[in-house]
Amino acid sequence: MRLLLAFLVAMVLPFMVQAETRQHGNIIFNLPQDWSAGILEDGILTLLYDPEDEVCEYCYAYVGPGAAKSGDLLTYVQQNALTFLDEDDRDAAEDVQAPQMTTIGNLPVAMAAYNASGNMLVVIGYDLPSRFELVAFEVDTGYEYEDAEPNLARMQQTIVPMFENLQFLSEGAKSLMPAPAPGPLNGVWWGWYLSTGFGIDLMMRQEIDHRRMVFWSDGYFYDGTPPTGLAPLDADALRAAGDGSFGTYRKIGTNVELTFATGETETLRFVNADQLTDDNRDLYRSETPADGTRLNGGVSSFYYSGFTPGAGIEGGVSSSSSTTFLPDGTYTGESFGGAFGNFVDGGGGVTGGFSTGGDGPQDGGSYEIRNGVLIQYPTDGSPPSVSMVIRTEEGLLIDDQWLEAAE
Repeated sequence: MRLLLAFLVAMVLPFMVQAETRQHGNIIFNLPQDWSAGILEDGILTLLYDPEDEVCEYCYAYVGPGAAKSGDLLTYVQQNALTFLDEDDRDAAEDVQAPQMTTIGNLPVAMAAYNASGNMLVVIGYDLPSRFELVAFEVDTGYEYEDAEPNLARMQQTIVPMFENLQFLSEGAKSLMPAPAPGPLNGVWWGWYLSTGFGIDLMMRQEIDHRRMVFWSDGYFYDGTPPTGLAPLDADALRAAGDGSFGTYRKIGTNVELTFATGETETLRFVNADQLTDDNRDLYRSETPADGTRLNGGVSSFYYSGFTPGAGIEGGVSSSSSTTFLPDGTYTGESFGGAFGNFVDGGGGVTGGFSTGGDGPQDGGSYEIRNGVLIQYPTDGSPPSVSMVIRTEEGLLIDDQWLEAAE
C-alpha cells in the first residue's frame, strides 16, 4: 500500500460524462456518471455509486464542510480524517498511510489512508489561502486487500478526476445559488401526505411525511427546521456548517422557483393565497406560538418491525421514546429499544431464542420557545436541540409529532 499516493496522483484522466453540478458549502463539483448526492449529515455529504457492473458497488465518496484556516494542513487532516467514518469504526481504524503532502492539479493537498473493518478510507485535504477543505472516498478492499486494485482503479476513473476539478467559492467560483432578492413570501408553510414504505420484515407500512418550508421576505427559504427558527437566515453560517437545506426563491406567476444551496432546483405552485403544492402534498400558511409560550403535555413515538422472512428468526425489533414538557419550563424524557426472537430450523421447529433490550439514558433539562422553535437545553451539557412548533387544527405540532396535552 506504499504506492497508494503515487497511484492516486498519477492520473491519466479517462473520458467522463458529467451528470450534475452540485455545491456543498465552499465546494462546487461535477458528479460523475452513475454517482448521486445522498445523505447529508453532520455537515458531510455522502455520494453514492450505482455502477453498471459489480465493481466498487459498495464504494462511497464524501465532501466535508471544511473550516477556516488555522495551523497547518497535515495536522488538520490528522485530526479530522476519521470524521468520515461511523463512530463505531473510528477507534478500530488503522493507519495505512500517514498524511503526506503532494499536489492535485496546481493545489497543495495532504493525502492519508486508513483501514477500517475491511474498507479503505482515503482522505484528501486542500490547502487554500483562507480555508482547509476535506474530501474522501471509501472502498471495499477486503481484510486482505484482495479487492483493492479494481476498486481503487474505478475510483481513479470516476471520483479522483472530480476531486482534481473542484471549484471553491472562497477562490472566486460563482455560487450555484442565485443571490437573494426581495420576495412576497414570509413565514411558515406546512403540509403532509401518506408515504408507503417497507420494514425489515418486508411488510408494507404507511407513515405521515411532513414538510415545513420557512420563507423570508428578503428572498431566502429553508426546507425543514431552521437552526435559528424564524430569525433572519444566516446563509454564511449555514454554508460553513455544510447545511444544504436553504436557498433562494423567485415568484414567477403562480410558481415559486426554489434554488437550493446545493444547486438543486424545485418548483412549487400556488393553489391560492394561503396554499402551495409540491405535487406530493399541499402546504398551508401556518402560525407559530408566541415567544415564551409554555407547554403542558408530551410527544412519543413507537416503532416495531419483524425480521426479514426466511432469515431463520421469528420475532422482531422495537423502539420507543417519549418526552414530557412541563409548564415550569422543564422537560423529562425516556427511551427503550430491544429485540426478541426464536431461531427456527428448516421445518419450522424452534431451536432456541433470545431477548435483548434496555432503557436509554434518562433525558431532561429546560426549554424555551423563541422565533417559532422549541429549544431544549439538556442538563448533561450536550448541545441544545431545535424543533419547529406549528399550530394546526389537530393542535401543536413539534417537528413531526403532535403534542398530547396533559390530563
